[in-house]
Amino acid sequence: RAGTQLRHLPGKDAAGNFYYVDPRGVHRISADGRRQETLAAGFRNPNGLGVSSDGRIITVAPQQGEWTPSSALCEVRLDGYYGYGGPKVTPARPAGYDPPLCWIPHSVDNSSGSQVWVPPGSWGPFGGQMLHLLWGRCGLMLALRDSSNGPAQGAVVPLPGRFLSGPNRGSFNSRDGHLYVAGSTGWQTSAVKDGA
Repeated sequence: RAGTQLRHLPGKDAAGNFYYVDPRGVHRISADGRRQETLAAGFRNPNGLGVSSDGRIITVAPQQGEWTPSSALCEVRLDGYYGYGGPKVTPARPAGYDPPLCWIPHSVDNSSGSQVWVPPGSWGPFGGQMLHLLWGRCGLMLALRDSSNGPAQGAVVPLPGRFLSGPNRGSFNSRDGHLYVAGSTGWQTSAVKDGA
């Protein structure tokens, strides 16, 4: 929308670093555009990612399919490997992959979108929390995470309401505090419109 300012651009952190995900992994490009590094790999058909405003938490939601038994929400660890392509067992990775933040049943989230963080002080008790977009089911979930005992673990809680098309990306506007979401339709979505 003309004249709006996004509080936090998807895929960018407060330092101006840019993040993106593709079949090769999660990548970070420095704010000056001179350096690119791959942070983690092993994601099946990732459809977007999420970056907390401080850049400390990066999330990716791979799609269910080969080597990925169900939808998942992964909190990216440096040099992490999340299973797509088959197990790669090491002493530090005995299962052959790094576990996700949480698995999401296919009947609940058959195809994920990206994640977005609610700005602190906004949306009452949801301030500072992560939201997970459900592209296939045209919905939104609150993603809860606990990192008090070792690696972060999580769960998702469906939020009420449905989108007319599958939500892919979201961002909060700094002027009005609203969440703006862009969506589309496609294979195996419950969307009723091509875009919304």
